[in-house]
Amino acid sequence: MKPKTIIYKQIIQLIMQIKTFFLSVILGAIASTSCFAQRSNDPREAQAQKQGYYSQPYAFVQAQGGMNTTLAAGNVMKPTFSIAGGYMFTHAVGLRLHLNGLNSKNGFENLPDKYQFKYINTNLDLMVNLTNMCQKPSGPFNVYLVAGAGLAYCWNNDQFAAIANRGVIKEDISNAWNNKTHKDLISHNIRAGILCDYNISKNISVGAEFDFNNLSDRFDSKYNDCCDWMATGQISVTYKFGHKPYGNTIRILPAPEKK
Repeated sequence: MKPKTIIYKQIIQLIMQIKTFFLSVILGAIASTSCFAQRSNDPREAQAQKQGYYSQPYAFVQAQGGMNTTLAAGNVMKPTFSIAGGYMFTHAVGLRLHLNGLNSKNGFENLPDKYQFKYINTNLDLMVNLTNMCQKPSGPFNVYLVAGAGLAYCWNNDQFAAIANRGVIKEDISNAWNNKTHKDLISHNIRAGILCDYNISKNISVGAEFDFNNLSDRFDSKYNDCCDWMATGQISVTYKFGHKPYGNTIRILPAPEKK
């Protein structure tokens, strides 16, 4: 068991991380609102709507595949997959429910043995289109800031248990999943990343997303007296329902003459 002082230290660290995250979200929302107010009188917006073209709001679904790695000693890259669904409320701000998982693999500082475990990570992400902030829709290429929070669930670390039972681990490490209760297997997840996305058609885009995930100390099956980190890099395909970007056929009509 870990000393109580270490547990209290990690709780305080987690609270500060969550506080910083939500402060960043609030500041981003305020900045976005200011930008949209500046664009509300753009005649291109009204004319585009009349001709049936718009880039918000719209719903979307997303599939991703790539690699993940824990940022710890003895880490190994493993395949990972994601599915997501979301909604863009404006040109620049949306929300996404993101489900990621499969296998992760880790090791030890002084031991060549590796072990893998399964995980599933559910996040609610804020998506901010950086290329659309404070300007007209930017075109087919978009860069999104992704920031979110959620929960991860892990299971099946039998390989770690087998290595620990051999008595060959020289590090001061305990099996964080020893009791295998739901409390031991659930971890917080705080995410920040970048998604680069390119529209190849009216409704379909492809992209690449890179995320860093902060998780509980017990995520990788062992206690290290600090939070765990996992990095993911994935290729994405997104389908946008009813999404119609601004087209070249849109013309700003002159104001009617006063009689």
